[in-house]
Amino acid sequence: MPHRLRLLILLCLSLYAVSCKPRDTAQTKPLQRIALLSAQTKQSYDAAQAQYLARLVFAREDCELQTWVADNDASLQAAQLNEAIAQRPMALLISPVSSAALAPVLKEAMQAGTLVLGLGEESLGLPAHSHLIVGQQEMGRLAGQAAVEALGKKTGNASQPRGRVVVLTGPAQDWRSNERLKGLHDALRSHPGVQIVHEAPTEWTARSAEPPMKDVLRLQPDFDILIGFNDLLASAGASLLKERRDEVLVIGMDGFKGSMGGLTMILEGRIDASIYQPPLVDLAFSIIVNRLKDDRFLPKTNYTLKPLLITPTKAEQYRVEGLPKAPQP
Repeated sequence: MPHRLRLLILLCLSLYAVSCKPRDTAQTKPLQRIALLSAQTKQSYDAAQAQYLARLVFAREDCELQTWVADNDASLQAAQLNEAIAQRPMALLISPVSSAALAPVLKEAMQAGTLVLGLGEESLGLPAHSHLIVGQQEMGRLAGQAAVEALGKKTGNASQPRGRVVVLTGPAQDWRSNERLKGLHDALRSHPGVQIVHEAPTEWTARSAEPPMKDVLRLQPDFDILIGFNDLLASAGASLLKERRDEVLVIGMDGFKGSMGGLTMILEGRIDASIYQPPLVDLAFSIIVNRLKDDRFLPKTNYTLKPLLITPTKAEQYRVEGLPKAPQP
């Protein structure tokens, strides 16, 4: 993540955490502390989730949020978890770097009464009251399905579409990126006329997309679809297409609202479609609110939120009506 963007995110989180929002001076109950441990903020979705949770917590008078970012360092996150647990939060949300060293501490936290919520499929190996996930393979499958349908319309042959696809992935060892790639390959497997002609790894940022995209344009003089494994990658790739932009359908992933999100990028014409990944912290905070109302409340063991394809028509609908709401716990 560019240094300037990272500083902006951390500044926003700090402002929410230490805000001087007026509170009832007669209030005697201590604030309920919520801890968020994020594996990274390099992926724009993770940064957006942290900002969204901060806004949700800030809207309540009885809660405060503390956030830790591990920068994909497992040992750092283990230390951060110990620090968070020492402050006895009523709820702890975690997207893990690695589950190996975290399980014993999380078990102790649960026994001490902390509500533990795992965020993302990466958390499924951790002890938690509930795991909230969006299937990453399903996101890749939806992107592949959108590419197939678009090429069928372009060639006038929906049963045997033909075309060339370029993919800007995440880092080569990134679990989330690899799951999306599996789903994409699965979607295209039954359509031999649709070929992935170039897969280029990035570091999830717009800047890291520029060198591989320039290589694509040098090595692949003709392709029909560009798929970015997040919206920043898709937008960065689209901007480098220049005069070829109208010839290439650009699909991103994550689809949230904001300058780094696909919904806004579609409305601005920067990309053509995005696979929406619902923010897990929305549902997580609903679970927390239910626990605040009733300390006996227990969420379901797992919640699976479905991604969906956002087209320009859907983007306009969501601009007016808002993005789909998370299910109630």
